Amino acid sequence: MKRLLQINLSLHNKLLIITWLMVIYQLLLLCGIGSFIAVVYIKSDFDQQNKAVIHKSQLVLNMKSLVPTTIDITDSYPVTSDMDAQVDFNALNKEFNIAYAGLYALTGSEEERSELESAFEEWNQVKSIRTAILDQQKSQHNMVDPEIARQYVTLNGHLLKLENTLDRLYDLVLDDSNRITEHVRELDARTIPVILLLFITSLAINTIAIILIIRSVIIPTHVLAQAAHNYAQGSLSYRIPLDAKNEIGELARTFNDMAEKLESSYASLKEMAIHDGLTGILNHQEFHKRLTSEVKRAARYKRTLSLIMLDIDLFKNFNDTYGHQAGDSVLKEMGRYLKNAIRSSDIAARYGGEEFAVIMPETPAETAFITARRIGAEIARLPISVDKDMLIHITMSIGVATYPQDGATKEELIAAADRMLYKAKQSGRNRVCKSSD
Repeated sequence: MKRLLQINLSLHNKLLIITWLMVIYQLLLLCGIGSFIAVVYIKSDFDQQNKAVIHKSQLVLNMKSLVPTTIDITDSYPVTSDMDAQVDFNALNKEFNIAYAGLYALTGSEEERSELESAFEEWNQVKSIRTAILDQQKSQHNMVDPEIARQYVTLNGHLLKLENTLDRLYDLVLDDSNRITEHVRELDARTIPVILLLFITSLAINTIAIILIIRSVIIPTHVLAQAAHNYAQGSLSYRIPLDAKNEIGELARTFNDMAEKLESSYASLKEMAIHDGLTGILNHQEFHKRLTSEVKRAARYKRTLSLIMLDIDLFKNFNDTYGHQAGDSVLKEMGRYLKNAIRSSDIAARYGGEEFAVIMPETPAETAFITARRIGAEIARLPISVDKDMLIHITMSIGVATYPQDGATKEELIAAADRMLYKAKQSGRNRVCKSSD
């Protein structure tokens, strides 16, 4: 087992082995479950048969119980001449016939049916003699007529034969019950070990597959994830301690090579870090850095500096209507448009959410206002694809502020542009506002 787990196979081959082990596990488990269900079904059938046998035995016992009752009714009649005796015997005859019909419907073997028919014939004899006795009138001085005495002897003989026949029938029914019980025992003896073996084997195979998955996939994947976490935290000197000669080992070596290259390419990573991942333009943090620098430069050289703040109108409603993926498409399109719509000296950034900003160095208020109006008009006409079959149009509210008249610091300039943006929103949206308005 240990040697099997240490075999240096490729990840593809290991996964293939794991797949086959899981298939075998599923098949064995299904066989075990199927066998168990089959056994339960067969035993339920035996249980139904046993219930039928128990019912047959109860019917036989009911028929046997009629024998002493018949004797009591017959013996008391010559003495008491009870006129209800005939009624009682008719009730006994009806009960016997019902029991006979029930047994006849349940009896399957020829031997049982033969004994049942013999019992029925004896009962008919008893019924015939019993009827003859009950038809006799009470003798004078309570003396029993010799003919009646002879009939009693014959009656008792038939009752004895009936009882013996029912005893044999009861024994046959018990033999059926014992045979069913023996079948159930044999079924358990044959199937339970097989079912247990199927379950144990399937669990063993599943355990092997799980160990292989843990050693071959989960642990190496965890190591790779830990390395990725370290790289994400900036630990580019970290190296993955995996030397397996398989795909994961190759992946680890590739990661290590990549880390070495990333260390030598940190400048390009830094460049990536200053851009917004969705729109591709500068992010919020870099915007503040660039604006701080431009304000200082404008103050140093006594130059003008304009700031344009742009906000997509009713963007929340747009997201609620078309979904956030469509909203992301609009933001991407805005980033792409702004990069192409401004001068190379201007700086476009995503300020946050659906709000954008454009820094325009050495640009007076009027020029910035004209540029803002052009951008707003072009965006309103720009068809934006949010689905392969859907084109939409959006508008933007725009605020313009200029250094130094609208603000002498970065914060004041942003606040002034933001006030103008808010004014554009309040004025009906899809418009440009500047401080002199």
